[in-house]
Amino acid sequence: MNRPRTLLITALAALLLLDVVTTTQALSLGFAEANPLLQTIASMPALHTALKLSFAGVVAVLAGLTDRIHPAGGDCVVCSAVAFYCLPAASNLYQMSSLL
Repeated sequence: MNRPRTLLITALAALLLLDVVTTTQALSLGFAEANPLLQTIASMPALHTALKLSFAGVVAVLAGLTDRIHPAGGDCVVCSAVAFYCLPAASNLYQMSSLL
C-alpha cells in the first residue's frame, strides 16, 4: 500500500471511530439512532466499533481491486468513503451542540 493510501485509510478509520464515539455519547444523552439498521448495533459500542472498522477493511480491499481497473483509482474509493464519513460525526456533534 502506498503512503497516501495509508493516510487515507487511517483518516477513514479515525472518522469511523469518531462516529462510534459521538454516536455512543449522543445515545447516552437521550438522542436516538437515525439509521434503523444500526439502532440495535449502535447501543453496543464494541460491536459498533467492530462493524465500522470492518467497513474500513472492506474499503481498503475494494480500493486495491479498483487499482487493477485504473491505476490509483482506489484512491477515489477511499476518498469517497472519507468524504462520506465526515457527515455522521459532524451531524452528531452538531446535534449535541444544541444542548449547550
